[in-house]
Amino acid sequence: MREIFVVFKSRKCLLRMLISGVLFLLLAAPFRALLNLIPGVTEVRPANMLPVVFGLAWGPAGAWGTAIANACSDIFVSHSPLKVWLPGFFINFFFSYLPYKLWYSSRRQGAGVRPPSLESVHHILKYIYVCLMDSLVVTTFLGLLFEVLGFQAYSDSVGLLFFNNFDFAIVLGVPFILVLTNSRSMELWLPLETQDTGSGKTASGSSSRIPLELPLAVISAVGVLYYIAVKAGAAPLSTNISLVLMVLIGLVLLWCLTQPMTPLEQNEEDSLTGMSIRAKVILGFLAISLAFVILIGAASWLALSPHEESRRAVLEHFHRMGRTPCPNNLKQAMMPEGAEVFPNRNGTAPGCAVYGAGKWEGKVAILLPGPPRECEPMFREAVMPFLRRGSDTRLVSRCLYFFGIGESALAQKLDRRARSILRRE
Repeated sequence: MREIFVVFKSRKCLLRMLISGVLFLLLAAPFRALLNLIPGVTEVRPANMLPVVFGLAWGPAGAWGTAIANACSDIFVSHSPLKVWLPGFFINFFFSYLPYKLWYSSRRQGAGVRPPSLESVHHILKYIYVCLMDSLVVTTFLGLLFEVLGFQAYSDSVGLLFFNNFDFAIVLGVPFILVLTNSRSMELWLPLETQDTGSGKTASGSSSRIPLELPLAVISAVGVLYYIAVKAGAAPLSTNISLVLMVLIGLVLLWCLTQPMTPLEQNEEDSLTGMSIRAKVILGFLAISLAFVILIGAASWLALSPHEESRRAVLEHFHRMGRTPCPNNLKQAMMPEGAEVFPNRNGTAPGCAVYGAGKWEGKVAILLPGPPRECEPMFREAVMPFLRRGSDTRLVSRCLYFFGIGESALAQKLDRRARSILRRE
C-alpha cells in the first residue's frame, strides 16, 4: 500500500502525474463543456481511456494524475458540488489503479506476470478482461452514487456509464498503450513488491490469500443483477441500502490496496502462428468497433431529428432580442421522429407528443418545457385539444403539495410508487 504514496517523493513520478493529468484535462474538458450526458456529473468521455492506460503504464502516478485532473474538471468546468467531485475523485483514482493492480495480480497457472506491452493475443485478451472488470466495479459504484444523490435512477445511468468507461478503454486504449509501451524512451512502472530488492530476490504473494478478482467479481455480479432486476420491474433499493452498498464497495477497494502482487516473469515465449499480431490487433478492433456501432444503433430506438419549424422559431426568438443562439439553444429544435410538435409561443423549447412502440404500443408520452409561463399556456392551447382528439373521456386531476422534502428525494419515492402501480396493472 505504501507505493501509492511513494510516488510523491520522486520527481519522475511527479512529472508523470502532471503529464497524465494535463492530457486528461485537455481531452475531457471540451466534451464536458459540449456533450453532457448528466449535466454537471458526466459526459461523453473519450478521455476515459487515459486512466486505464496511464494506470497500467505508470501505476499510482497515473492514477493520482488522472484522479486529480478529474476533480479539477468537476470543480472548475462543471462547478460540481463537494458531494459529487469528492466521491468522483475516489472512484476515478481506482478506475485507473484497479487495472494496474489486476494486471499484476492475475496470471496463468505456473507463470509470472509480464508488463502490459500487449505484444501477444494472451495480453490483449487479458487487457480486455481487466477493462471489463474495472468498468463493471466503477459503474456499479457510480450508479449507486447517482441514485443516492437523486441525479438519476440506477437502471437509467449504468448503461451509459458502463459503455462510457469500457468502450473508450478498449477501442482507443489498445492503440494508445501499444504506442506507449513500444516507445524506446518509455519506462514502465513496476510494482514495488516485485522489483529487485538488491539481493537478487523478489517478493511473492501467498498462495493462500483471497484472489483479488473474487470480491471484484462479486461487486460486478451484484451490479449486473440489480440492473436486470430493476429493468424487469423490481422496486429500486432504498437510499439507505444503496448507501450501505456504496460503503461496502469502497471498503473492498481500499482492501485491494493492501494486497500483494505476483512476481514478474522475465522470460515468456509467445505462441503466435499464422496471422501477425499487428493484423490480429487491427482486425480485432475493427470488429469491436463494429460491435459498438451496432449496439449504439440498437440502443437508439428513438432517434432525434431536426424540426425545421421549431428551429426557425428559436432563430427568430434570438433575432428579436438581438442575440445569436449557441448550439445548445438549437438542440431544443431536435425532436423525436414521428412526434407531434407543440409550438412554444412564450419561449424557445417546443413540446411534443411521442407515440410508443413495441411493448409501449398505444401509449403516448407528452413532453413540455419546465417554466410555468411556457408550460401552462402550451398545455391549454395545444395539449388539451390533442387529448380531446384521442378520447371523449373527462380528465380529472388533483394537486398535491409537499413540504419538508427535496425534489430529488420526492421523485425517487414517487418512482417506486409508480413502478408498483404499473406492476399491479
